[in-house]
Amino acid sequence: MSDDVYRRILTAFGWSHPVEQRDVMLGPDGPASMTTVGWVVRLRIEEGDCRMQYKGKLSNEAEHLEAEVGVDSVHGAAELLSLMGLRLGLVIKRARRSVDVAGARLALDDVTTLGRFLEIEAIGGQDLDPTADLVQQFGLSEECGPYGDLILKGIEVSGEWAKRYAREKAEVLADLGLELVFPAKDRTWPSPS
Repeated sequence: MSDDVYRRILTAFGWSHPVEQRDVMLGPDGPASMTTVGWVVRLRIEEGDCRMQYKGKLSNEAEHLEAEVGVDSVHGAAELLSLMGLRLGLVIKRARRSVDVAGARLALDDVTTLGRFLEIEAIGGQDLDPTADLVQQFGLSEECGPYGDLILKGIEVSGEWAKRYAREKAEVLADLGLELVFPAKDRTWPSPS
């Protein structure tokens, strides 16, 4: 999204303060797990708290089954999942602002290496789709797909982008103290060469 659209969206609603979220995803097939087996386990670290989340595709590709539990130690959870055979997949770092508006939860994400995005989710069992109104009001494009798919596409398309992502991934893992939990080949995927 352009800087102008971002500023307009930012001033249109009473957003929360930005919160840093770091997601470390694991699966049986590493980065390809959502595509190959249809599920991943995500460790989401936000403001010092860690939650372990399961995310699996339902028959409708756009819908997912999600469940989560809190964990005391991101290192312990990562080590346990690794010992169970799950491999390191994608790492996503973002600053997220959120607000609830007219039956929808909006998340304004500034995702390192990807850019800025607006995520819209109906809340409270509402059957409304506020997406069309927001798309029209701010001139947004409809859908961009999950961040993981965007990362995989960026790696496939651009060697320079892949190097930047590999550096970001290594920095997040080091910051979380996870660099020794995963084999070196998983930590450096994609190869920063």
